[in-house]
Amino acid sequence: MHVGGGSAPTTDGLIPGQITLEWDGDTADNRPDFDITFWSGRGAPTDMAVDDLLRIQVSATGAGSWSTYWTHTVVQDDVDGVPFDVSGVTPLANAVWDFRGRLERGVHIAPWSDIEMATVDASSNVTWYIYGF
Repeated sequence: MHVGGGSAPTTDGLIPGQITLEWDGDTADNRPDFDITFWSGRGAPTDMAVDDLLRIQVSATGAGSWSTYWTHTVVQDDVDGVPFDVSGVTPLANAVWDFRGRLERGVHIAPWSDIEMATVDASSNVTWYIYGF
C-alpha cells in the first residue's frame, strides 16, 4: 500500500479526506492487496494523521451488506509514506468481492471511497507435483 495525493475531499473541513482503493489484480490471492491513496500534502485536518483509523469493508458483489475486512491504526511511518502490510485478515472464498474504505478520526469520519471490485480465484494457485514411478 502506498501514500499519495487523493481526490479533493467532499467534507465539512473537519474530517480526513476521502481515500482511493486500487486492487493489484492478483486473482490467485485470497487476501486481496490494494494500493490506497490518502489525501496528503494539503495540511490538517484533511491529511491522514497518526491515530486515524483506516477501515476497509468487504461485501459479496451486489449483496449490499458490508462487513469489516480490516482496520489499521495509522502510525507515523504510514504518514511518512512507508508501505504497510495487511495481516490477520480471513481468506476469502472464490468470488467477486466489493471493497471500500475510509479514514475515521473520532467523531470525524471521512466519506467511503468508491467501490473497488476484486476477483478471488485461489484455485488458479494450485501447484502440481508429478512423481516418477
